[in-house]
Amino acid sequence: MLKFEDKTFTHIHTLSDNKFADNWKVGNKIHFGNEGGDDYNPFHKAILNPYINLDRERNFIKNLFQKMSALQTGQESEEIEKLFLKKGMLYSYFQFTREIILEEVRELLFPEKPSRTNAIWLTDSFYKDRWIEIFSNFNLPFKIFLVKFSGNIHKADARWLTINETPHSFKSYYQNAKGYWNGEILSQNGMPDEEYIGNGFIEIIQEIK
Repeated sequence: MLKFEDKTFTHIHTLSDNKFADNWKVGNKIHFGNEGGDDYNPFHKAILNPYINLDRERNFIKNLFQKMSALQTGQESEEIEKLFLKKGMLYSYFQFTREIILEEVRELLFPEKPSRTNAIWLTDSFYKDRWIEIFSNFNLPFKIFLVKFSGNIHKADARWLTINETPHSFKSYYQNAKGYWNGEILSQNGMPDEEYIGNGFIEIIQEIK
């Protein structure tokens, strides 16, 4: 994990997420993380469905994660896969499921890393245009801010999050989450979709038009 003081980054802020919208003004400072300040989550957009019972689904994934961590045989692994696919969560709630698995892996294996549930998402100038292209494909309005960040940060290859966009298996998402939090580059083919997940403070320097 990296630590920065007044490091310049780019943040892409989707306008569909109106929480703390008034805070996103040049000169403002915003806190991200568990200790003090407002918890703000820039990730979970358009995936929280009123028909989803968050506690039930999270507990289901947590139970599967614990079984996966303790499995001893290939048969046990197959039983976990059958339960996961029978539940059908991956088909209906891909993003939601992915984020739960990422958080469970982080809590158990990488507890020192910032949580995606209340961290700030950032990228640097080298990858800015790539991320603008990605966000544009979502067909969601967004603003781009230049910010200074102070705090702890995790650098990751976001391709770990999209390698299995189509429904796949619990085991693959579990392994992908470990690769993400290890900070590994997914492969040597192509450039990584580099992103930073940080706990700390940002100061908004400029809105980029």
